[in-house]
Amino acid sequence: MKAGSGRIGVIIGCAAVCFLSVFFAPTTAASLPMTAVALAMGAVLLRRGDQSLPRRTEGMLFAACAALAAAVFVHRFLDVLRDRPGGLSAAAAIVFGLGAAAAAFLFFFRGFSLFLEEEEGKAAEPERLSFAEWAPLVLTAAAVITLCSKSSPLYPLNDWTDSNCYFTVGKAMVHGKVLYRDIYEQKGILLYLMHTTAYFVSRRSFFGVWLWEIAAAAAFLVFSAKTLLLFAPKRAVWLLPPVAALVYTLPCFVFGDLAEEFCLPLIAWALYAGLRALREDRPLTRREWLWIGITSGCVLWIKYSMVAFYLGWVLVPACEAIRRRDARSLGRMVCFTALGVAAVTAPVIVYFAANGALGDLWTAYFYNNIFLYHRSGGASLLFRVVRNLLNTFQGAAPMYGAILLSLPWLLGRKDRKYAAQVILSMAALIMGTLNADQMHIYYAFILTVYMPLACLPVLELWDGLCLPAPKTLAHTAAFAAAVLIVYTNCTNFYLLEYSREELPQYRFAAVMERYDDPSLLNYRFLDGGFYTVSGIVPEEKYFCVLNLPLPEIKEEQDRCVAEGRTDFVVTMDRKKTSELYECIEEQTFPREGDNHTYRLFIRKDLLDR
Repeated sequence: MKAGSGRIGVIIGCAAVCFLSVFFAPTTAASLPMTAVALAMGAVLLRRGDQSLPRRTEGMLFAACAALAAAVFVHRFLDVLRDRPGGLSAAAAIVFGLGAAAAAFLFFFRGFSLFLEEEEGKAAEPERLSFAEWAPLVLTAAAVITLCSKSSPLYPLNDWTDSNCYFTVGKAMVHGKVLYRDIYEQKGILLYLMHTTAYFVSRRSFFGVWLWEIAAAAAFLVFSAKTLLLFAPKRAVWLLPPVAALVYTLPCFVFGDLAEEFCLPLIAWALYAGLRALREDRPLTRREWLWIGITSGCVLWIKYSMVAFYLGWVLVPACEAIRRRDARSLGRMVCFTALGVAAVTAPVIVYFAANGALGDLWTAYFYNNIFLYHRSGGASLLFRVVRNLLNTFQGAAPMYGAILLSLPWLLGRKDRKYAAQVILSMAALIMGTLNADQMHIYYAFILTVYMPLACLPVLELWDGLCLPAPKTLAHTAAFAAAVLIVYTNCTNFYLLEYSREELPQYRFAAVMERYDDPSLLNYRFLDGGFYTVSGIVPEEKYFCVLNLPLPEIKEEQDRCVAEGRTDFVVTMDRKKTSELYECIEEQTFPREGDNHTYRLFIRKDLLDR
C-alpha cells in the first residue's frame, strides 16, 4: 500500500469517528477531544500537505475536513440555540462553534483552490500591488473613515437611525431573538451578522462597526487600484487617495455604516474581475465564477436590490461565450455561480428553517420590501429612476461628474467591450436601486464603485500635457488633496463639538441604569440610539417605527404603551404616551440637520420604588 493511501485511510477513519462523536456524544464537553482531532487533522494537512497525493485528491480531503468542521459548528450552534451547552458555558460553546465555522471556511476554500488548480487557461493577475503600493491605500481608508464616519471613536456616537437599527438587531440576535420573527427590520441577515460581531467587540459603541468600515474601504480602494492597473501604469494608484476622500465625504455617504458601503468592495471586485477577463481576452475561470457567486450571494443577503449590478454585468461574458459558441464557458458560468450563491444562501436557509421562520423571512425581507416599501403605485419605473437621478445629483455631483468623465474614455477605446461591461452593469444597478417612490439619498452611494475609473482620463490628460510627475511630489500632492477634500466637504464634523454627556442618549441611559434590568421602547420613531448606549435588548418585536407602511407596527407599539409593557418609553417630538407613564427627562438636540426634542417616560409605578 502506498504511503498516500495509508494516510487517506487514517484520515477517513478519524473523520468517521469524529463525526459520530460530534452527534452522539452525550454532552458537548464529551465530544471535545474528538472534535479537536478533526480540527488538528485539517491543520496538519494545511501545514504540510501530502506530496504523494494528486492535488485534487488532497483538495477532496480538505473538503471532507470542511464538512466535518461545519457539522461541528451546526451541532454546537443548535446546542446554544436550545440553551443546552452540555457541560460548557454558553460563551465557551459559542467560541468553540465559531472556531469550527472559521475552520470550515478555511478548509473549504483551500480544498477548492487545490481542486481548481489544474484548470486550463488560468491567467495570473496582470499587476500585483506591492506593500509600498497597497499599504498607503489601507492607511488612506483608515484615515478617511476615522474622520468621516460617525462610527469612528472620534465621535461620541453614530446617531444615524439606520445604524442604530442594525446594531440593535445584531445585539438582539446575540441574545437569542430570531430575525424577522422576534425582532423586525428590513435589511438582509448578513448586515445584522456583521453588527453582531461588532457587538462582541464593543457592546455600547460602534467601535466594531468602525473596524468593519475600514476593512470595506480598504478593500474597495485595493480593488479599484487593480482595476486602474489594467489600463494604466502603476503611478495611477496615487490618484486614489483624493478619490477616497471624495467618495466618503459625499452627502450620500450620510453618517457611515450603510448597507451600500459594505457591498461596495464586493461589487468593485466583480467589476475588476470582468474587466480583467476582457483585457486578457479570455472567459472567466471556474474560480472566478465561484467568487462571483459568493460575492453576489453576500450582496443578496445584505440588500438584495444591489444584485441588479450582476444582472447587467453578466451580459457581456454571456454574449462573448455565445459569440464564440463556447457552451463549456456558459455551463461553467451557471454551475459555479450557482454554487457560490448556494454556499452563502444555505446557512441562511438553515438558520431560518431551524427556527421555524422561513415564512417570516419571505414576508419581511422580500414581500414587504418589494410590494410595500416606498411604492405608491403612481409613476412608471423609468420616470421614477430619472427623477431620482436628478434628485440625487445635487448631493452627489462629484460622483456623477466622475462617471460622466470616465464614459467618453471607455467609449473612445477600439474595443467597446469595456464600455459595454461598465455601462450595462451601471444601468442595471441604477434601475435596481434608484426606483423607489420615496428616495433616500444614500441609495446612490453604491454608484461610487465607478468613480475610480475617472482617474484614467485624468492620467491620460496629464501625460498629454507632458506635465512632470515626480513620485514623491505626486504622492504628497495626492494626500494633501485628500486632506483638503475631507476638511472642506465632510458634513459630520459638527458632532465633534459635543461630549458624550451632552447627548440625550447618554443622559437617558444614566437615568435608566438606576433601575435593575430596565426595559425600553423606542416609541413612534426610528431607532435613536437609546438601545445602543443603554445596552438594553428590546423585548418588543417592533422595537421602533420603520419607513414601511405596515399598520401593525404602530398598532403594536401603541398597544405596548397602553398596556405598560416596558419600564421606559423614549419619544421624539412627542409630548404624551399614555396615562401609565410620566416624563422625567427632556432634551433638544440636533440630528440629520434638524433639532429634535427627546423625552424619557417612566412607568408611574416605578417612581415609588
